[in-house]
Amino acid sequence: MTIRWRFMLPVVQTCLAGALKANNYVRGDMVMDPAWSRLDIQICYGLNAPAALVNEVMFRVLPNWLPWNAVVAWSTYFAFFPLLILVWYCVGYEIDYRERYRVSALAPKLQLRWTADIVLICLGLTLGGWAILIRREFEREFGFRGNVFSIPYFAWAVVLVLFYSKDLWDAISTGVLNMRNLNRTE
Repeated sequence: MTIRWRFMLPVVQTCLAGALKANNYVRGDMVMDPAWSRLDIQICYGLNAPAALVNEVMFRVLPNWLPWNAVVAWSTYFAFFPLLILVWYCVGYEIDYRERYRVSALAPKLQLRWTADIVLICLGLTLGGWAILIRREFEREFGFRGNVFSIPYFAWAVVLVLFYSKDLWDAISTGVLNMRNLNRTE
């Protein structure tokens, strides 16, 4: 019996994230120990950095466009879990079908492979920038913890950029992508 990582990883990570978020919520918010700076929530967001980044952008952008701030805040709080499931399903899909494809299993399935690679490379670069911001913010207030909290974000950034850059390079070098026909619609 083989493990289907594309189903196992989302379940395990959702349970782990739910437990970490519940633990953080139960302890309450204090002035000297704010909820966003605790170890459990930072582990949760670090393990699921792409989902946390998209969720944070939603949390910052949506209240400006929609008038119901409380509804938007709770919806972005719960939107984290579907984003988390999507991230870990994609990671599991890459692991499950790694043997059949040379580099990426997910990008060749999409119609615009080069677009998917470039978007994921940009996501990795954005995570790297976000890791620098997290490091600076936590280092200013909590000292060494800023360095520790930023490590998972840097790891996600490096993995995304290197993995999908290699996939894009392989697609271009093997002739799968013809650079002259990238803009032509079929």
